[in-house]
Amino acid sequence: MNAMKKLLVVQAAVVAVVALAVAARGDDAATSGAANATLGAKAATSSQASAEISRVRERGLKVSAKERAAAETKLSADARKIDADAGQQGEATVAGRLAGEFQSTADAMMAERTDLKASWGDLTIAHALAANAKTDLTVADLAGMHADGMGWGQIAAGLGLNLGETVSAIHTEGKVAGGQAKAGARAAVIHGEGAKAGVGVNTGLALGRDRAAAGATAGAHAAVSVPKVKVGGPN
Repeated sequence: MNAMKKLLVVQAAVVAVVALAVAARGDDAATSGAANATLGAKAATSSQASAEISRVRERGLKVSAKERAAAETKLSADARKIDADAGQQGEATVAGRLAGEFQSTADAMMAERTDLKASWGDLTIAHALAANAKTDLTVADLAGMHADGMGWGQIAAGLGLNLGETVSAIHTEGKVAGGQAKAGARAAVIHGEGAKAGVGVNTGLALGRDRAAAGATAGAHAAVSVPKVKVGGPN
């Protein structure tokens, strides 16, 4: 009887060990599956970002080089001013001012600048563009594009943002960073075909006038002069 009990205990122990081993293999498989799914999602996101970056690059090049260069000169000047203010007034101070504009915190802005190895000026521009453009590209993506040699003028144009308004917005953000203007609760608004705010009132009116003028011209060209014909009367 005692031998039988011992045998049953041993069998139960073996079953328990086997069950634990099977469960462990199941957990490993689940963990591996989750890891593979995560890697797959990251790869898909990276592929989408690469395609979007290519579209932005190509679209930006369609804007005249002269227009891009003019915007680039002004944007670079404001970026240098922001960097200078950060050096003179303290990075934490500038980070705190910009954080309010971009719905972030000073610590997050400081950490982001370190991670991206970007200047305060470039980080400000990247945030302003990301806040205004209808794009899935992140601040890190935009900063990386600039670091790889793409000008901010080309990037803004490629995102479908109005270059004139982009220059004005970054100038405003520069004043906020330097303490010459009060920080708001959102980034300065930029309009354009690719902007979250739309093309804007002035731009929309201009497009409307252009279309109306084109319609009037087309109507004038299509008009046909009909000669008058005298009906009746003596021959």
